[in-house]
Amino acid sequence: MVNAERNIQEELPSTELLHQMERYYPQATARAAIGTKLFVQDLHRNHVGVPSKEILKGWKPQVDGRAKEILESELNDIPFVTISVGSEGAKEILYAGEAAPSLQGTYGDNRYGYPTIWKVSDVVEGTDFAVTDTPQATSVIALTPPEGIMPTPKDAHHMVKFVAPHQANGVVSLLKNPVENLYNLINVLGIKPKELTQVTLNPYKDGKLTRAINLQYIEAARKVGVNLEIIDAGDFVPGLRAILDPKKYGTEYSPMIVVGRSGWEETIMNGAAAATLGGFIEAIEYNEDPRIMAQNPLWTAKDLAPAPKETILVSTSFITADNNWFDQQGVTKISEKGCTVTTLVITHKGLGFRKIELPS
Repeated sequence: MVNAERNIQEELPSTELLHQMERYYPQATARAAIGTKLFVQDLHRNHVGVPSKEILKGWKPQVDGRAKEILESELNDIPFVTISVGSEGAKEILYAGEAAPSLQGTYGDNRYGYPTIWKVSDVVEGTDFAVTDTPQATSVIALTPPEGIMPTPKDAHHMVKFVAPHQANGVVSLLKNPVENLYNLINVLGIKPKELTQVTLNPYKDGKLTRAINLQYIEAARKVGVNLEIIDAGDFVPGLRAILDPKKYGTEYSPMIVVGRSGWEETIMNGAAAATLGGFIEAIEYNEDPRIMAQNPLWTAKDLAPAPKETILVSTSFITADNNWFDQQGVTKISEKGCTVTTLVITHKGLGFRKIELPS
């Protein structure tokens, strides 16, 4: 069976493989986004009064669980064998006491003879945003042929990443001083400090210093004078923005970087997007002991997603609006007849926004 699949993959042109992937997988994340939005609306509709923080916290695993069921069902209907090698959710045990529902296992079939696909996903990136029906919640999946994307090892939860346009190659590195990196990037881009935006996750969560390593990147941004955006969650989508070359995609996408500690799967998926579009990313597995982290390897896009760029697909469906990075609507036109969801599809051909309409 393995040999048969391998032969099929070798015979199927990469352009044809990507075409078939584009037919099915964006529909799957779109369906997950719609289902998540409707489920959250039902939770709010059936609750009397304004939900407390405790109620909202209790809804999070329910929302993740429902989204998982939907995407799982969609993947089982796709005529690809999809193997999960990474799924966001395991690290939640560190904060919530239990792992969030995540997609693990093998899905679908190869009834049309398509090759096996590896996937890394986050069924709900920004569950807090989804539960409160506020901007920046998405459903995300990154896909490659087997061995084409880095799997998530057991007990691996976080990386420190640096995501930027391709001009950062050979100019910046996580191994260099953060201030030096910013000056080097500003110089190579030929811009003023305020024309560069740095996005970094908030070092504090609920008043506790949970991402102490991010303090150094925030201090560097303030010292250099770049435009600093500190966000509480959801650094995957800004990571997609960061890899875009402003000279290619226009002034609408001004120069941006994402730096600091991030989730493992979010970093891998950013790496897949960078690999296919030619952006810059470096990542190191995070460890609270800096001596151990200093010994960890430095990974680039080709380490995170070594697949040929013509065979990589990243699909991001917006559950709620994206007000900050791409200015897109979330799930809209919600009625008995159906819904519309905006899905960002990234391949080596570029990035494109699709309005996918599906029945409710």
